[in-house]
Order: sequence, then C-alpha cells, then structure tokens
Amino acid sequence: MRGEEHDLNQAAYRKLEADINKEYPYGRFVGIVGGQIVADAGDFDELHSFLRKEGTDPRNAFIVQAGHQYPESAVIFVIETMS
Repeated sequence: MRGEEHDLNQAAYRKLEADINKEYPYGRFVGIVGGQIVADAGDFDELHSFLRKEGTDPRNAFIVQAGHQYPESAVIFVIETMS
C-alpha cells in the first residue's frame, strides 16, 4: 500500500534518476529510503538482505535498477469478469 514514505522515495528517485544512471552500472539495484540512496547491490536478493541487516524493512524501500526506464504509471493486472 502506498504511503508517505513511498511518495517521498519515489519523488527522490525522480530527482536522482540521472545521477543513478551515471554513477551505477546498468542493471544494478539501488535502494532509496527516507528520500536518500542507502544501498546498492548486484541483485535484488542481495539488496534485500543488506537492507534487513541494516534494520530497514525492505518493503519501505523504493528499489530501482540503474539504467531502466520506468513509466509514470503501469497496469499490473486486470480482472476480467465473465458476462
């Protein structure tokens, strides 16, 4: 569920996107918490584990991959009903 933390981290990502794409290799996972980059890792599981070890609930982190283009919004799934 989206909340203030999500919105803060997403806004921070939009501001930091160009820097992330310059400073981190393509595909590297970057975690943003509290509006700041707090960690990066070569794969999602590694980043997830690191965040947990540091006392951060990964569900509160905004995680992106360097170099990927993310749309402003996306449809995750659609439920169709039968008539």
